[in-house]
Amino acid sequence: MTAFRQDSYSHVLIGDFVDAAERLKSSDSPLNRRALVRATFSGIEGLLWSLKQHVFAHAHDFAKLTIHEQAALLEETYSVDLNGQVKPQPRFLPTAASIRLTVRAAQKVSNSYKLDFTHRGWQRLQNAIDVRHRIVHPKDLAALTVTDMEIADCIGGFHWFIALCIELREEIRMEIANRLESVQRQFQGEVGNE
Repeated sequence: MTAFRQDSYSHVLIGDFVDAAERLKSSDSPLNRRALVRATFSGIEGLLWSLKQHVFAHAHDFAKLTIHEQAALLEETYSVDLNGQVKPQPRFLPTAASIRLTVRAAQKVSNSYKLDFTHRGWQRLQNAIDVRHRIVHPKDLAALTVTDMEIADCIGGFHWFIALCIELREEIRMEIANRLESVQRQFQGEVGNE
């Protein structure tokens, strides 16, 4: 098995996926197929949470998110108790909707960022989501079978999502660097005019 740092959230999540893929490759069994699906979505959902927090932090500072967008990124809804106290409540978002929300919020930080949701990787991820739901909530024995194509969708969807995480983080980093450079030029211009 591949060694990954155990002190890094993202390394553990990606490492679990890689280990599950290696186990499946060395011993193809129904159990290892289901384990790969589970590791795929443990990784995607964990990394998506981290990506949403990253986007939220920068969108909060550099873009105008509505209060509803902020609550959705935080996966919260609110209620008011009889004493008038506002209480946050967790609000689960479906994976595909959560990814689209995160991309839309990132686009508010970097207006030039575009994502092709017709890309084959996005379709593979959506197919894999259906497989995940089926094996996590099985209705019969057949629901626990994972085909070769479904394994390919899980792997392709995971790779697409990892690429998205890298791309979005880099896009935000570059946008912040550009804004800082613009402020520095403006400041230097004001200082030079004195």
